Amino acid sequence: MTAPVNLPTCDTVVDRSTIEHHLTQCTLKGKPTSCPFTRVAMSIDEVTSAEALQERIDDVAEIRKRGFDGTDAKPY
Repeated sequence: MTAPVNLPTCDTVVDRSTIEHHLTQCTLKGKPTSCPFTRVAMSIDEVTSAEALQERIDDVAEIRKRGFDGTDAKPY
């Protein structure tokens, strides 16, 4: 996951590219854009960034890049 976002119609986090793809497919098929989990109408403008999760993803990526030795891990 590279860009986690919260869906406004349910308590679910997905990658931005995943929800963009879903909403594009709805449009291409002539269907109203909707949440893939609840089918409630929504648009990409309604999603919000999952900043806390993004920070954790970035932390893990940085640790992996440096090589994890267990000394610099942040407690979650």
